[in-house]
Amino acid sequence: MDDDEQKYPSQLAERFQVRLPAGLRDRIKAYAERHGRSMNTEIVRVLEQEFPEQWPIDTRLNDLAEMMAILRAGTSDPRIDEFVSKFEETVEGIVSGRVTGVDLETRESIMGMWQAYRSREDEKNYEAAQDAMPEYDDEERRSLELTGRSEKFALPPPRRKEWSEMSEEEQDRHIKERLKLERETGEQSNSSDLPLPEWKP
Repeated sequence: MDDDEQKYPSQLAERFQVRLPAGLRDRIKAYAERHGRSMNTEIVRVLEQEFPEQWPIDTRLNDLAEMMAILRAGTSDPRIDEFVSKFEETVEGIVSGRVTGVDLETRESIMGMWQAYRSREDEKNYEAAQDAMPEYDDEERRSLELTGRSEKFALPPPRRKEWSEMSEEEQDRHIKERLKLERETGEQSNSSDLPLPEWKP
């Protein structure tokens, strides 16, 4: 049984036939294969990301109440992190409209409090809160940073390697070339003087 069959058993999965514009199937296939996923898994993953299930507020409040009961017990429990994550997730859901059953006045009030809270938090805490959002792969994250959209392409756009993607040999060579450039010019070099090598898929 393959991964798709395990995730989406045929007797439970809803089937839907869709006509794809010319070339789109090939682009999805190339992207999915590059990341070790089947086309079905990739399509479902993207649709789940873009069309998340909405939460009734009663369900979310019940979840929070259960997590509060754990905290009140006064024991050291690793689920405290889960509580914090659920709390932030729920508030963000109310603000974004993902949590349903909230009237306008309550939503606006929570939105104001949440914005004030966010402005007091430092960048590190803000990034940690964003980790609760659906996970993106490296390519999607780069696209989000550049355009604000998680676009996927069959042929990845040309780009420079990131430092973490370079081998130790490449890093050593880059450092030596940078030091050599500084000795020759007598000035401290910057990243634009000696760009990192091009990344190849």
